Amino acid sequence: DRRGVNELHEALHCTPLFCAAARGHRAACEVLIQYGADPNIVCSDDGAACLHAASRLTGGDPQLLTALIRARADLDAVDNAGNTPLMVCCSRGNLALAQALVNQHSVSPDQRSRTNASLRPLSVAIRHKHINVAAWLVNDCFANPNLVLPDHTPLTLSLQMREWEWATVLVRDCYAELGLA
Repeated sequence: DRRGVNELHEALHCTPLFCAAARGHRAACEVLIQYGADPNIVCSDDGAACLHAASRLTGGDPQLLTALIRARADLDAVDNAGNTPLMVCCSRGNLALAQALVNQHSVSPDQRSRTNASLRPLSVAIRHKHINVAAWLVNDCFANPNLVLPDHTPLTLSLQMREWEWATVLVRDCYAELGLA
C-alpha cells in the first residue's frame, strides 16, 4: 500500500523516508523508495531534505546516498542556511560521504549554494575546522584555494579564525595567493 509514504508524521514533522535516512537505515529507505517515497520533500525546520539528513551522519553509509540519488534526490538542494548535501558533509567532517558525492556522483568540489554566494565546500570545511576534508578538496579534487567569495578567500577565512597551521598549508602546499588575502 502506497498511501502515506510521502505524508509528514504529525509529531515528528517528517516523512518515513526522511526518518529512515536521518537514522542511516538504508534497507528501510530502499523499501520506501520502491513504494514511491520522494527524497526531495523538505521535512525539518532547517529546510533539509533526505540527502541532507543522510549527509549529517557520522560514519554515514555512501550506499545510502547512492540509493537516495538513484531515487532522484536533488544533489544541489539547499537547506535554510544555504548548505547543499556536500556542504553538510564538509561541515560535519564526513570525508567518506563527501568523497562519494564528488567521486561517484560528480558533484563539483567548488559547488556553489543557490542561496548564499559565500558558501563553497572548502570554506565550509575550513569554517568548521575539518582540515582533513579541506585538504582532500584542495589536493585531490583541485578545489580552488584562491576562490574569491563575497566576504573571504579560503586563506583570509583561515587567518580570521586564527588557524595558522591551515593558513600555512594553504600558502605552502596549495599555492594560495597572498595578494588575495
